[in-house]
Amino acid sequence: MSGTMNILNRLAGVLAAALVALTGLRAAEPFQGTASDRSARTLHGWRMRVWESTSERPDSSATAMTQDEAGYLWFGTFNGLMRFDGERMKGHWNSTSPGLPDDGVVNLFRDRLNRIWVSTYRGPTLVGPSGVPVNGGFDDGWPTGQFVRSWFESVDGALLAVTFQRDVLRFRNDRWEMLPRVPEPDNEGIQLTESASGRLIALRLDTAYELLDGRWTKAPSPIAGGGDPVIGACPGRDGGRWILTSRELVLRKGGVVVERRPFTDWVGTVWSMTEDSEGAVWVCGNTSGMARVAKDGSMLRFDTSIGLPVNDVRFVFEDRQGVLWVGSGGGGLLRLIRAVVDGLGKEHGIPQPSIQAILAEPDGSVLVSAQGEGVFRWNGRRFERPAEPHWEPFIREQRFVTSLARAGDDDYWAGVNSGIVVHLSRGRIEQHQPVDTVGRYENRTELFIDHRKRVWAGFSRELMVHAGGEWRRHGRDADGLAEIRSFAQAPGGGPIYAGSLSRGLFVLDGDGIRRMGLEDGLPSESVRALCMDRSGAVWIATDRGLARLKDGRIRPVAPVRPFAPEGIIRML
Repeated sequence: MSGTMNILNRLAGVLAAALVALTGLRAAEPFQGTASDRSARTLHGWRMRVWESTSERPDSSATAMTQDEAGYLWFGTFNGLMRFDGERMKGHWNSTSPGLPDDGVVNLFRDRLNRIWVSTYRGPTLVGPSGVPVNGGFDDGWPTGQFVRSWFESVDGALLAVTFQRDVLRFRNDRWEMLPRVPEPDNEGIQLTESASGRLIALRLDTAYELLDGRWTKAPSPIAGGGDPVIGACPGRDGGRWILTSRELVLRKGGVVVERRPFTDWVGTVWSMTEDSEGAVWVCGNTSGMARVAKDGSMLRFDTSIGLPVNDVRFVFEDRQGVLWVGSGGGGLLRLIRAVVDGLGKEHGIPQPSIQAILAEPDGSVLVSAQGEGVFRWNGRRFERPAEPHWEPFIREQRFVTSLARAGDDDYWAGVNSGIVVHLSRGRIEQHQPVDTVGRYENRTELFIDHRKRVWAGFSRELMVHAGGEWRRHGRDADGLAEIRSFAQAPGGGPIYAGSLSRGLFVLDGDGIRRMGLEDGLPSESVRALCMDRSGAVWIATDRGLARLKDGRIRPVAPVRPFAPEGIIRML
């Protein structure tokens, strides 16, 4: 099935609208109505969206980000601390949340106790259990006018902070204490790590210092074979610490170097680093944009030359859904999601970009129908006409196929315009006319094969079902089963869900017919697509957004804005 899904994802580029993978959808479009029009673009295989300043988020910079234990996303700006709860943004400012010392939020950090530390222009504080900054008590001993450049949490749980003024402070016994100043040039940054014995090590350029008896003592480089200037560091996802030099990226665990990756041609200061769930390390800088160093050592650069809004990148943060968030200095908050869609067109053998039908085969191939061109099969490299002999007369005669369904091995049904349904089974072709089309034009016939192998056909005025060798109408005029364009059913059977372009959602359970509309929570009664997930929930795509039916209740999921202007026409 995974091979088939990969092919379907590639085919999505030729659909008239979006083909949507449902996993992670809620995370895919969090800030409703705030994305700038210029933001939709793809960079090195990642789809990027940009959120700039709005009334809810009145600043175009994002300085740091973290996610709390409950799943809320927090990010700092130079004009407030923001929390996103999955539906709306909530801002904290000193005027409304006195526990926030200053509106200028410089850095955030979630420690092992799940506390969220907030560094502002006027000192640090914590986000309390109630979700608001705590009023006082966590800035005791903090020097006036200093704010955090980077955080470090030791193996024994001690929290340390390196300030922009290059001082090192430790939080102990509910107050901050200043450690002795690290020697060497005052104009160079400090990176912290630990020795094999757990002693604190400060790295400055190509020199290492170990904290012994309250004093910094020059020590051997913790990077075997090192000597290059150290320009950045971050925790390893599975333990240890990544250390970045001017020419390589090094992972230390237990005081031993366990991995090296090449890193060259970086210009400017490193703001921050992070390791993502794929094991790649992202490096962010003030003038060079950002770089992604993969596990195999390959590197991708992201900067304004390929579409990044600015080259001042403050952080990359990966949330629990695998979405990457990028904070910039003046270019807004960016969201990156892996682009899994490749466009396929004429160069791949498909003569018409308007795709009317798509059907996944068990062998991994895919059947598609191009408007006015008939049916093609994707063989993994390009589109070709189906090779089976009985397809040839069908393709020659039927060029406007609007839907395809598979009943079994070598057993297919095809909906054609003008209200025709064609059955191709084991070398035979049968043409059906389920409804009387005199005086009307049927431009689309939508087919569905249920758990009992019955064939359902949706027309502009009625819903027909084929069973026992004959067609019959399901329901009456009063039931409103018109313009049915989508179906869904659990693999093991159960009710059939039918979506209408004008009448909402119908639940067909035996002879029972129940209609669900706006009064039941649908965003719109124009249903474009249906899909049932493994939990038994039905996803409903309408022209005004996406909803989910579970346990008899419909709940909205996302507005239509994330998707193509034409809306969704298929979901898998």
